[in-house]
Amino acid sequence: MNLTIFPYEAHAGPGVIFPAKTFALESESEIYLISPNSTNPKLLKYLKDSKKKLYFIAPNNFHNMHLKPLNDLFEGEFYGPKRASIKSGVKLKKLEELNVKGMTIIPINGAKKLAEVAFYIEELKTVIITDLFFNMYHKMNFSTKMAMKLAGTYHRLGTSRLLKSIINDPKEFIKSIQTLNNLKFDFIIPNHGDKVDKETFHIFTRNLKNEKKFNI
Repeated sequence: MNLTIFPYEAHAGPGVIFPAKTFALESESEIYLISPNSTNPKLLKYLKDSKKKLYFIAPNNFHNMHLKPLNDLFEGEFYGPKRASIKSGVKLKKLEELNVKGMTIIPINGAKKLAEVAFYIEELKTVIITDLFFNMYHKMNFSTKMAMKLAGTYHRLGTSRLLKSIINDPKEFIKSIQTLNNLKFDFIIPNHGDKVDKETFHIFTRNLKNEKKFNI
């Protein structure tokens, strides 16, 4: 399975711009698009030129903005959680129904409102996550910088305060993070920011577990 990353800009409020990615996992006959985007010209050309079956995957409840335009442009199967389906107006199949050889879909439990899943590609020794944590170190405009400081994720690897505030079951959340930690991977690639090596993620996991909210 081959992985191609298509970068784009995600707008999260007035002047707040995140770097984001669409992950295209390609097999001999299929392309799986995690966090699909409808504005990147290179990605659109790639999809139009392809003769392979397309799968569009919303990885959590909040990555839904581009589903409707892509549904209008392409034939394929669309997957994602309930809120993403309602907000996009696209009928999404349940992520549990998606079975991809060589890719394991791992639910991030304990944060029901987010309903995120991670993706483990064993052949590539890579984990893909979306909003579980940020790892952005690029030069930011004022609005983005202030938003990241408020979130507690400015120029650092971290889970945002907003995400922490919607965790409904800290014990299950930490168990999910530990599941990722136990995988045989070289890198975790977040949707927002730079990839993270295994040692760095181990330290991050340990520090997260020691936070008061999770010190159960």
